[in-house]
Amino acid sequence: MSRYVRNGLLAGTAVLALTASAVGGETIEKVVVTAQKRSQDVQKVPISMSVLTGSQLDDRGVSSFSSLKNQTPSLSFGAGVTGGESAITMRGVGTENVTGGGDPGVALHLDGIYVGRTAGIDQTFFDIERIEVLRGPQGTLYGRNSTGGAINIISRKPVLGEFSSSADISYGNYNALTTRAMINLPVGDKAALRISGVMNSRDGYQDILSPASVCGDCEGDAADDIAFRGQFLLKLSDSADLLISGGHYENNEPVGIKLREPFPANGSGILGTNRFVGASPNPSDPRKVYKDFKDSLDMERSNVNATVNWAMNSGLTLTSITAYDELEWNQLADGDGSNLPLAFTNFWRNQSYQVSQEVRLASADAGANKWVLGAFYYNEHVNQGFQFIDTGYNVFGPAPIPGNLFSFTNGGDIETRSLAVFGQDDYRFEDGLFGMPTTLTAGLRYTHDEKKGNDFLDFLFFGGCAITTPGAIGHCAAKNFDESWNTLTGRAGIQLEQSEDVMWYATASRGYRSGGVLVGNFPGAYDPEYIWNYEAGVKTLMWDKRLQLNASAFWNAYTDMQVFIQDIGGSRIENAAESTIKGIEIDALAKPTDDLTFNFGFSWLDATYDAYTTIDSRAGASGLPQDLSGNRLNRTPEFTVVAGAQYDIPTSKGLISLRADVRWQDEVFFRAQNLAVDRQEAYSKTDLRAIWYIPGDQYKLEVFVLNLEDEDVVNNIVIPAQTIGGPTSQITLDPPRTFGIKFSVDVGGE
Repeated sequence: MSRYVRNGLLAGTAVLALTASAVGGETIEKVVVTAQKRSQDVQKVPISMSVLTGSQLDDRGVSSFSSLKNQTPSLSFGAGVTGGESAITMRGVGTENVTGGGDPGVALHLDGIYVGRTAGIDQTFFDIERIEVLRGPQGTLYGRNSTGGAINIISRKPVLGEFSSSADISYGNYNALTTRAMINLPVGDKAALRISGVMNSRDGYQDILSPASVCGDCEGDAADDIAFRGQFLLKLSDSADLLISGGHYENNEPVGIKLREPFPANGSGILGTNRFVGASPNPSDPRKVYKDFKDSLDMERSNVNATVNWAMNSGLTLTSITAYDELEWNQLADGDGSNLPLAFTNFWRNQSYQVSQEVRLASADAGANKWVLGAFYYNEHVNQGFQFIDTGYNVFGPAPIPGNLFSFTNGGDIETRSLAVFGQDDYRFEDGLFGMPTTLTAGLRYTHDEKKGNDFLDFLFFGGCAITTPGAIGHCAAKNFDESWNTLTGRAGIQLEQSEDVMWYATASRGYRSGGVLVGNFPGAYDPEYIWNYEAGVKTLMWDKRLQLNASAFWNAYTDMQVFIQDIGGSRIENAAESTIKGIEIDALAKPTDDLTFNFGFSWLDATYDAYTTIDSRAGASGLPQDLSGNRLNRTPEFTVVAGAQYDIPTSKGLISLRADVRWQDEVFFRAQNLAVDRQEAYSKTDLRAIWYIPGDQYKLEVFVLNLEDEDVVNNIVIPAQTIGGPTSQITLDPPRTFGIKFSVDVGGE
């Protein structure tokens, strides 16, 4: 065990010791969640999960998915390198298929609505009530594509009979300016309107060293986005309400991409040439780059939904959620990271929309038997196109080849339909096992998935088709596909209440991720993957409810894994791998005195391939099988430690709150080969902030420093076209050290 992990565990032990010796103090605040589709105390939910309330998000500076991972062990987030899709990984389960024919491995739900496309999700959080991160497969209540877990983002809802508003503005280095605002308006006695929004702009974290005539402001990895949400709540009767919500998001800045290694030389390119002759050397600074044109992104996302809740006289509750979401984006990118016109992504575009409907009937919260029954429908249409061009510059001389060396153009139309019915029953025996109150849980979900459509590939090499399929008309290669799968997933568990404050649980659950199509690649289609999870855990409140300590241990059998491989002639998803994932997770929150709060999180993940052999011409001898058994799964550190401390100082001029947060993460790999070019080494990051709550409870002033160490942390890697030479990798980075000031105001409300 590394000294960092030892120190982290010792720090956690010190927190417990300090708490144990403390006398008096405030208790841990009760947090109500809806992880099991009903309101429950999080300490009574037999699921390993992390929950951050809106106030905790603000106190800890969690403003996006990029910073959420700093508070959540076992969670990884990576920006899209070649397009808008982001990569979320939990407990070793994620996705690498960024095309419209794939699905995530961690299910994201926004106000109870499943979000199928991960593009555009890393927007600034605003007006959030809480975020729930559920670890492990959630195959009963959440269904398809929750093999790694589920993330629920719950926004604050309109409040009847109340006028309130809030706003904050922050400014920092890189000219970072973020403004968030909310207003809640009563509309008579039975309705309310809530409008919230955020504007975010920032200079680039990446310096483009090319002339301004080439790159304009010569900054990459900047920010220019806006989002807003409107919600209308109508009280239909004493027992029923209707919530209509709509939102819109725009983003005009892509993530910064850089070739990490020195430019390949010594004839490693196509035909034994040095493709980078005449290029300015690749800067060793990971945030400096040369380009021959500036990357661009144009993204818009809109949604509208309606939720009805009806508490019937029988004690049952009927819930209906109807939703529509549409997404459109297009990205252009320099494909070689130099000031030579070697290669570029000419377009990478996506147009999609999804319609979903969920209906649930839940029993009353009172009584020994609690159950929920439901049905789910999902329909998604995606149209996408992609073109990558290698101009042939420096193959025969310092000029492009007429008609290009090669062009890789693909696209397609994909329709996904999913139907599911599900149910879960929890029965409580007051005098159960060992004389303790015991709850038995059984849940089952039947899912029918379909994916159908068509796609094509025009891979032209020196003007001729490099890959063909029989019968393709108008394209080098084309196919129609119509795939379907039927699956049962479920959950069985037992829950023992040793006391009001101590709960033990054990569960067995099955998760499933739909099969799919890697659009524009051949053969392209792949089958579902499955995971069995066996887990035991404990949730406790100790020392007069001043310490909350939760722990779990799990063992996963992961079969038919969908593994992404980039090859010279394209990419593919293989169902060839199996793995066993074992782990331990600890979450602790302590309040030893009224003014002092600690939080601590730890995860250990033993996540390797049990058996996996593949052929990848980009990562070894061309055409020869590679045995990758024993390699670590993508984006999965063995150890992760997060810790935070907050000290509140009452003064005559108001409360001053000092806070520090630290995350230490072990090394990770971004491809199954686990090569040096695939690796992000272990790192630690520290965030510091001080908040002054000005007397009157309306205003607060904050100063902050994030990533104090100024670590350059890689969050995603892909391997570029090997015609330019190699081995090389394209990377995206987490933010560098940032600092700034923030002013907030709240008017009205509680």
